[in-house]
Amino acid sequence: MGNNIARQLLIGLDAMEWNLVERWAAEGKLPTFQRLLKEGLHGELKTTSAQLPDTVWASICTGTNPGKIEKYFYVQYDPSTGNLKNTPDDAIHGVPFWEYLSESGKRVSIVVTSHQLGRARHQDCTCLIS
Repeated sequence: MGNNIARQLLIGLDAMEWNLVERWAAEGKLPTFQRLLKEGLHGELKTTSAQLPDTVWASICTGTNPGKIEKYFYVQYDPSTGNLKNTPDDAIHGVPFWEYLSESGKRVSIVVTSHQLGRARHQDCTCLIS
């Protein structure tokens, strides 16, 4: 075994116009994306955002089925009162995948810009959260 350590990079971009990125990368205007597209794997995910807008990033980061996330939108129906209620971000439960990696001894660095994940625990991770 050599020093070939498999490294992985996951980039998730919200509300990005993929056709523009592909075109600009092909034209050389986005050289880093051009290289990532050429040398890595990429794909466009289908989304639940139209039906369950607050589940997308939480599902990606926790691997939880969108139907099982307790927060579907900023305001939702409260079955106990019959009224609408503001649902805070900490209503999302689940363990982000990077915590499992960190607990298994993997070195993990995270940059999260989603407001929904700012409350997650990050013990042994290098994290930047905005």
